[in-house]
Amino acid sequence: MNEALIAYVGETLADPIAWTAVRDGVAISHGVADGFAALAPALSDLPEHILVGAVLPGELAAYRPLAAPPKSDAKFLAAAMLLLEDELAEPVADMHVATGREDGEGAVVAVKKSLIAEWAGAFVDAGAPLRFLTVDFLCVPAPSEEAGASLLILGDRALARGRGWRFAADIELTPAALRGLLGAADDGGEEGAKGVDVRGPQGWRPPPGWPEARSIMVAKTGGVAEEAARQALAGAGLSLLQGEFRPPRRTQVNVAPYRRAAAMAAGLVVGVVALSWIETHRLSAMAERYDGEARRIFAEAFPDASGRDMRGTARARLSAGGAATFLDLTRRLDAAIGEKGVAIDRIQFDASRGAFSFSVRGASNEDIDAFRERLAAQGVRATDVSGYRRSGGAWVGDMAVRL
Repeated sequence: MNEALIAYVGETLADPIAWTAVRDGVAISHGVADGFAALAPALSDLPEHILVGAVLPGELAAYRPLAAPPKSDAKFLAAAMLLLEDELAEPVADMHVATGREDGEGAVVAVKKSLIAEWAGAFVDAGAPLRFLTVDFLCVPAPSEEAGASLLILGDRALARGRGWRFAADIELTPAALRGLLGAADDGGEEGAKGVDVRGPQGWRPPPGWPEARSIMVAKTGGVAEEAARQALAGAGLSLLQGEFRPPRRTQVNVAPYRRAAAMAAGLVVGVVALSWIETHRLSAMAERYDGEARRIFAEAFPDASGRDMRGTARARLSAGGAATFLDLTRRLDAAIGEKGVAIDRIQFDASRGAFSFSVRGASNEDIDAFRERLAAQGVRATDVSGYRRSGGAWVGDMAVRL
């Protein structure tokens, strides 16, 4: 049995929310909650198998068609971003862009990121994460072959769908928008001559100034929610939950009480195997990092040596006294630095010359001179590699030292 709960939300959490429970594609109950706070307790009690979805008003979204979209999703999204950047008044960086395909054509929908984040976070906090989020004009049926557009009347609002366009608008603005998109029949507009398929309240008739209604049907209660549920349960349609808002994958495992022990044992085995694999991978990665770091240190210490036999090269250099020079010079350099107002960085050791080179920074030129005197007192000869200059309120320069 396929069951879903679809919430028709507004721009803020305080707006009234129309909800519809759908079973096997048919609305079985519906109601209105006075804001999300009133709906949240019922969401927390929903069984896990019920799919939770939401529908946003079309006035909060921008829709653009994209002919011949790239097959790659990444390239499709990049093309959609470029398209919207040229057409939207708001920065594309502040918009969440979702893409989909309809009848071989590309569909692009953009909504403010902050709005998506607010609604997705609210449903997560209520214990019923959204699995599907769409826009109401994406739930309008396609027009028939004989009609130029399909129209759904919802009180003082209208949702419209044509070939390559969709919109949601106030009922007063709809006729002008339809005439502009369809083309006037007396001007030779082919689409305008076809008329419009209309779904509206019982007894609705188009007022003067409306495009010709080719057919008028009674709109089903909860029709938008039924279509949203059908798309969600079938994995069809364009869901806004893409990219950073993609919902986590749901588990389909349903262990009955009499199978709990077997499931726990299987889980334990899987856990042990997974932990063993993770530990092996971790140790392998650690060994690679250590090897890479060892090669980096060897290259810095022995720049003129080959890295093929690091151990043999290091032993030969150490037996020749290079280690004693390095350790002795390091000890004396550390004693000269102390806590006397200078700092060194970018230090390198030249084993062939038995010398350190580094960048020295002092609060004043006098601090660097005092550092040089302390080096001399330690039996270390300092040579200025470059002149000293002021940088950010400090004196900096390069220095080389050796015994």
